[in-house]
Amino acid sequence: MDSGNVFRQELKLKEGYVDIYGFKNGLNVTVRIWADVFNPVVHVDIVGNRNTSVTIVYENWRQTDRELTNS
Repeated sequence: MDSGNVFRQELKLKEGYVDIYGFKNGLNVTVRIWADVFNPVVHVDIVGNRNTSVTIVYENWRQTDRELTNS
């Protein structure tokens, strides 16, 4: 595994989170992301085999609010 780079992203729909795993140059990192359904909060849990610096940015692509209707 040391000779290659790995990236894997997996949606755990039933459990309600996303796992992202990466390996490069001996650094193994797992990122778990989930949202609080009762508050406007996103949680990000990062675990790695070395200290790592992370920059997180929120981008909202929604231009207007939409009302969901029963179809």
